[in-house]
Amino acid sequence: MAASVEQLSSHVVARALVNAALTREISLTFPIDVVEDMGRGVRGTVAGHQVVAGEPEWVLSTGARNADLAALGDREPGDGLVAVSIDGYLVGAVVFGDRLRDDADQTITRLRAQGVRHIALVTGDRAAVAETIGHNVGVDRVYSNQTPEQ
Repeated sequence: MAASVEQLSSHVVARALVNAALTREISLTFPIDVVEDMGRGVRGTVAGHQVVAGEPEWVLSTGARNADLAALGDREPGDGLVAVSIDGYLVGAVVFGDRLRDDADQTITRLRAQGVRHIALVTGDRAAVAETIGHNVGVDRVYSNQTPEQ
C-alpha cells in the first residue's frame, strides 16, 4: 500500500520504494486523492484505505494512532525509514539502506581541481548521517534535514 500511494511522487525515496515493490512483483493499485508534502511524505486513498507514507515525524503529525516510533525497529546509521499508516493507524515502516555513490569523493576532487572553492552537501538526511558523509567526501559545509524547497 505504501508503494501504491508513492507512485505519484517524484521524490527519490518514493521512486526507490516503488521500484523495490515492482522488483518483488508486488501488485500496485493506482491511488486517488493524493497529496504530497514535498520532502516529507505523501497521503492518499488506496483501494478505499487512507494511506500515509513518509518521514516518521510527519506521518505522526497526520494523526496516526498507536504511534510508537520505537516499535518501528532498529536501523543502522544512514538507513532510510518510511513510516506507514493505514486508516489512521501506524502499521509499520519500510527500512532501506542508502549508500554513497562510488565516485563521490572523486567528484569532489575533480571539482576542486577545476577551481571550485566552496562545496556544500545539501540533503534531506538526518544531521548525523549527513555530517559523516560530508566529512568522508571532503565538502566544506553540510546542510541537513532540508526539504526540496530549501
